[in-house]
Amino acid sequence: MAALISVPFQYNYDHNIGPGNDGDRHTLNIQPVIPISISEDWNLISRTILPITHQSDVFPGAGSQTGTGDTVQSLFFSPKEPTASGWIWGAGPVVMLPTGSEDELTADTWAAGPTGVALRQSGPWTVGLLFNHLVYVADAGRRTDINRTFIQPFGSYTTPSAVTYTLNSEATHDWENRDSAVPINFVVSKVVPVGGQLFSIGDGLRYWVDSTENGPEGFGARLIITTLFPKNPAARLKTQRQGRCQQQRRGSGQQRAVKTQKHRVQPISHQRTKNLPHPVSQCHDSHKVGTALPRSALRRRHGDGHGPHKGATHQQGTQSESDG
Repeated sequence: MAALISVPFQYNYDHNIGPGNDGDRHTLNIQPVIPISISEDWNLISRTILPITHQSDVFPGAGSQTGTGDTVQSLFFSPKEPTASGWIWGAGPVVMLPTGSEDELTADTWAAGPTGVALRQSGPWTVGLLFNHLVYVADAGRRTDINRTFIQPFGSYTTPSAVTYTLNSEATHDWENRDSAVPINFVVSKVVPVGGQLFSIGDGLRYWVDSTENGPEGFGARLIITTLFPKNPAARLKTQRQGRCQQQRRGSGQQRAVKTQKHRVQPISHQRTKNLPHPVSQCHDSHKVGTALPRSALRRRHGDGHGPHKGATHQQGTQSESDG
């Protein structure tokens, strides 16, 4: 979890929202994850989730709203070394901040509680679980009773070419209203270098197995673009070299030609070019994208956040990580 800094931009689309199932919602979750070394044996990992939402016809007669929702800030204290059985884990506090810009996009309430994550990697497989629990702490204008649990089991498989298939659930139980929301998400993503910068790009579908009374129903969509910043300087240099080599390989695929003394363009034969310097001769390993990062950097990461809430943006779909 602490091998790199990542900044996921996760877009979610949901519909069939509201009493008449007429509403739809577009949410862009900005989710920077920043690991900080605090001692020889421990890291502090910060994860922030800021939702930007556009929704329409979610509330009868309210029209549409666009703006920021409530921010969820999580801090994980995590050992730098896995356990003897290979588990990577972290635990700490989570806080919900009333940063919503519209009445319909905020609970206008401070909430806090515990959060934790545990995952294990075995070859190309990664499995794990993330949870948090938020309860009301103080109101910021109007009181909204909050008492809910979020649980996100996840599993992923990564191929040698850095394509990851991820399946997860983002189940939220509202103890105040005795209601639950359970979407299932499937995402395919790939790590690619672009101009020396690593990106994970993915998309997929989600299906609401269960939802709150006025929550989303049926299928939805998810798109994720994650910017990856390796913390290891050597890994960063190798990533930049791979990006340059990738561009050179594309260019070398075109037929090379030289002008003869008669100014005619003729293809160069294999025999004539075998001793010429090849533009990608130093890039023979650049297709191995996975070598630029520790294996954990190529795995799908699963985030935290806050669950559904009636009349606010910290509803279903807001608290998920970048699936890629």
